Order: sequence, then structure tokens, then C-alpha cells
Amino acid sequence: MDGSLTSNIRRCADDKLSGTSRRLPFVVGLVAVAGATIMFWLAKSPAIMVIARMMQGVAGAAVWAVGNALVVDSMKKEQLGTAMGYVSMAMNIGTMAGPALGGILLDRAGYDSVFMVALALISIDVVLRCLMIEPKAKQQLKAISRPEDETEPLLRRASLPDYQGCDAEQDHNHDEEQSAFPHIVSTSRIPPIVRLAMSGQLLALLVASVVDASIWTAFEATVPVFVIKNFKWASFEIGMCFLVLTLPSIISPIIGSLIDRYGPRIVSVISFSSLVPIFFMFPLVNDESLRSRVLFVSLLMGAGVSFSAVMLPLMVEISEPIERKERESPGIFGAKGANAQAYALHAMAWASGQLLGPIVAGALVQTIGWRSMNIVLAVISGLTALMLACTSEKLAMVGHNEPAPPCS
Repeated sequence: MDGSLTSNIRRCADDKLSGTSRRLPFVVGLVAVAGATIMFWLAKSPAIMVIARMMQGVAGAAVWAVGNALVVDSMKKEQLGTAMGYVSMAMNIGTMAGPALGGILLDRAGYDSVFMVALALISIDVVLRCLMIEPKAKQQLKAISRPEDETEPLLRRASLPDYQGCDAEQDHNHDEEQSAFPHIVSTSRIPPIVRLAMSGQLLALLVASVVDASIWTAFEATVPVFVIKNFKWASFEIGMCFLVLTLPSIISPIIGSLIDRYGPRIVSVISFSSLVPIFFMFPLVNDESLRSRVLFVSLLMGAGVSFSAVMLPLMVEISEPIERKERESPGIFGAKGANAQAYALHAMAWASGQLLGPIVAGALVQTIGWRSMNIVLAVISGLTALMLACTSEKLAMVGHNEPAPPCS
């Protein structure tokens, strides 16, 4: 909970820092991670541990928001889904491998070795961030080394999937506009992050992110209590439950390739919809029989796949409302753009959901029980899928059998 609160506070500050340079807030976040790790290492009281946990929230805010913005800056649009898939997979693999590695180190080499290895990994990451060439600097180097008469391949955009074809052409036109009118910048006194929050499309994505995080943490917080009470399982079996729940994240790059092909919104709608039957089936686990245990583990794996598929397209689509507004009003977000601010908002929405989910889940379990809580989660998932479908312009055109507007 401390991490979620401090994440929200820190993200409001990170949107300004990350708008100028990706390296600085990234390194600051890693240094904060190192400081929190040292505090945990030397902590002798619960108060110090709470402060260290708050520092972790600060660090997570900086690294997550800026890291996502850096991926968007570095990758072509038609490759963004796959790239975010690898980011998601790496994050989940780290989440799974960290406790296992920590346990082995604690058992074989002692308490201090856990923190020494963690600090060594953080130090390597800081060095790599300092050596990182940011996308804008890379483009300048390419421009210097590129011959003046070199041109872009004529057929580069011919292989784009249908859903990205018009956007790619509009991006190309937008680049020409920016080169023709480089002096256009925003003169509005409204901060970019406020204008972003007022965007209808982005607001729908942020609401879906809050719901995603709330459902995930609600489920995560209540599964251990249910299996202890219903199956009499101990800590090992509970650990295996979370392994089954997080293992499907290794298919994130495959989900990313589907996003690149069909678009993030349709993947979001299908993923939220897939959670509905899964949550509706959890109440069928009502005894300690082998059938119930097999059904429970199977549903956990299905939920893991759906959760992986829900988060990824939301991360990818966050940048699209920004590009659309930039095409409509060049310079509206200033010379630096607004990718970092958008991902700061997304991270704030996710942290808010993390804070809200366990609280709501605890209240539901106490009042109506775990099985009925799953029915509520199914209804919320279905309503979120419906909201995303109704707020998607492209899905609305498909639903009315209208052809997509021509690129202009």
C-alpha cells in the first residue's frame, strides 16, 4: 500500500523530468532502488522498513514510466506491441525469479549475500543507463552519417497491417508538417498532463488500467486465503498457485505480435471478455475433491493468460491518443511531446488500482464470500470490455460495416 501511494506522488513529478531526458529520471530511480535496498539491509525496526518500502514506490514510479516512454521513443509503431511484450515478459520473469534466487542465496550464502547481489545488479543497470544512447541522439548521429541524396525505401509502409496503415500515413504527413513548421509550439497555459487527462480515448484507457490493476490485486490478495481454507494448502502449494498464475506471461511477445497485427483495442476487448467465463467458473470449485483442485489450477492458468493479455494492449495504446492529438494540433504538447506524461498517468492509474483492489476484495469476501466476489469481478470485467468496445472508433466502424476512412 505504501508503494502505491508514493508511486502516485512520484509519478506527478516524473512527468516533468522525463519530458526532457529519459536518462536522468531513470538513473535517479535506480539510485532510489539502491538506497531502499541498503535501508532494508541495515533496517533494525519496522519504521525503517516502511520508509524503505516507500522509497521502492518512488523508484518504481520513475523507472516504470520513463522505461515505457523510452520503448515508445525507440521502436517503430508496427513493432511496439512485440517490444512491449518482451518488456512485460522480462518484468514477470524477474518477479518470479527474484524470490527463488533470494531464497537460494539466503540458504547457501547468508543474509548479507542477498543484498550484495541486488546492489551489484543495480550498479550494472546504472552503468548501462549511463552508456545508453537516447533515440533523439541516435537520430542525430544517423543524420550526420547519412548521405544527403539517400532516400527512404518506397515500399517500407506497404507491409504495415491494415489497422496501422492510415496512422502510418498520417504520421508521415505529420512529420512533413513539423519539418515545414518547426516553430509551432504550444502556447496554452494548461499543462500537457491535464490536457492528456481530458482526452476521452486516454481516459477510457486509464479507467481500464485501474480496473485491470484492481482485479489483479483483488484476486492475488484473496487466493491464498481461499486455498488455505478450502484445500488446507500450505505455503509451498500457495507458491505454486502464483507460479501457475504468472507463468503464462512468457507468451507476452506472442500477444504483442497479435497487437501489432490486429490493433491493441480489439485485443483489450477480447482479453477482458475472456476473464468473464473464468471468473464465473471459479464458484464451481466448492469442495476438496481432486476434480475441484484440477479445475482450480486450470482456471488459474487461464486467468494468468488473460491477465497477461489485458495489461499489454493498454500499455501499447497509451501513446495513440497523443499521436492523434499531435496530428490534429501540431505542437499542442510542446516540443518535447507527451509520451512520458501519458505513461506517468498510466502508472498512476495502475498504482491506484493496486491500492483499491485489495481493499474492495477484502470487503467483498467478508460480506458475500470468495465465490460471490468472483461473480462481481466477472461483471466488472464484462462492463470494462463493453466500455472499451464502445469507445473504440475502429471497432464502431467495423460493427456498422462501414469502410475505414481513406488516408488523407
